[in-house]
Amino acid sequence: MIAITILSILAASSLITLLLTPLKRMQTLLYALSLSSLLLVLILALYQLASYESAYTLENFTFDQYSYFVCALLSAGGALIITLFFENYRSNANSEEALLAEAYPLLLLATLGMILLASTTHLIAIFVSLELTSLAVYALVALKRHSLFSGEAALKYLILGGVASATFLYGTALNFGFSGGSFSLSAAAATHAPIIAIMITTALLFKVGAAPFHSWVPDVYQGAALPITSFMAFAVKLASFVVLIRLANAMEIFSSPFSLVAIASMLTIVMGNLYALTQKELKRFLAYSSIAHSGYLLIAAASPALLPVALFYLLSYSFASIGIFTLLAPLPLSLPLKKDIDIASLQGLYFRDPLRASLLTLFLFSFAGIPLTSGFMAKFYLFFSSFQSVHISLLIVAILGAVVSIYYYLKIVITLFTPIPSAPTSTSVNTRDDSSPILLASAILCALITLLLGIYPKLALLS
Repeated sequence: MIAITILSILAASSLITLLLTPLKRMQTLLYALSLSSLLLVLILALYQLASYESAYTLENFTFDQYSYFVCALLSAGGALIITLFFENYRSNANSEEALLAEAYPLLLLATLGMILLASTTHLIAIFVSLELTSLAVYALVALKRHSLFSGEAALKYLILGGVASATFLYGTALNFGFSGGSFSLSAAAATHAPIIAIMITTALLFKVGAAPFHSWVPDVYQGAALPITSFMAFAVKLASFVVLIRLANAMEIFSSPFSLVAIASMLTIVMGNLYALTQKELKRFLAYSSIAHSGYLLIAAASPALLPVALFYLLSYSFASIGIFTLLAPLPLSLPLKKDIDIASLQGLYFRDPLRASLLTLFLFSFAGIPLTSGFMAKFYLFFSSFQSVHISLLIVAILGAVVSIYYYLKIVITLFTPIPSAPTSTSVNTRDDSSPILLASAILCALITLLLGIYPKLALLS
């Protein structure tokens, strides 16, 4: 019954907030309703995880401990992102940079779709959940109505996402025909028709931003408003990976080192890290960094036993990612009419705002996998646990990619702690005088979770 309660809360709150959006100056109420709904969902999901006994089945959806884990992480991260939405509105209330009130119901709808997506292996249910999520995210990307960059990013995402959805649906139709009228993943595996696995897997590889279907990621990250980019960075990846890992194991599409997922994993790690090395703009850099992390996570598709490890990795990545974007929120764009922050403009940030620079360093260390951070434990568990499940060549590529990533993360850290030789120029980033203590508190919370899971990872590692 708790699963039904969670779904009902999200559906009702998204409907109520949607009805309230036409009213002017209602953002405070929308924020309060959205935040309280997500916190209530978080409490229910954590309670269910703590007292978990058996899975609950509702038609084509099965809510097990992994579903509740995803639900808890989405609601916790969503609450932080909702706060980022509200602070964006408070700081830019009379500016074109302010997010529209529609951001609240769209985020709640996307969260509802992602929870459903992580709780099913029925192909039609996956498709419906995927579209509920995708349509909401397309609209979120386009919310900056006065920005050409935002419109361009939304259009690219919509067109490419539509192609991916059509590919998934066509694969589902083929499965229905080959299996004699079934939409289950087990039936898809029994058909032994490679084209079905290829089409369905290709669509999901697009959703997680894996190479060679990754071209939309940097453009969308740059074009979307920063709070929206923050939401996409963890939420879309989280739900899509859960269903991809379940699908990969059900359809046995990682059975050899030359399988589609194995090749995509190696290609994603290589391309993500190589492109990240050359980036000079921060959001684009984080986009390619995200692509590289997708490559590591694809390793978890090799065995169903790796799903808990993948969820821990996603937990680690999510809070580090939210923390970084929360710290970037008070920073203006480095130059007028630009859609990104130049990495060089962060030079000397430590000498202007030591706390913000130190927190940013911690999150970058977690991305790099430096010890005493959750990112280190996530990589360690993933590589160690997958040693007997994947071909050694894939692990070698992953480890080399992780080593390369340390270089470009440390390069940004060095920039933060390098003093500016002369007085700051117009290209250097200064923090706003009215930077929100709520955002800083959110970043500190993410930092504490990052450190806690780095020291005591079993606190969040499912058995």
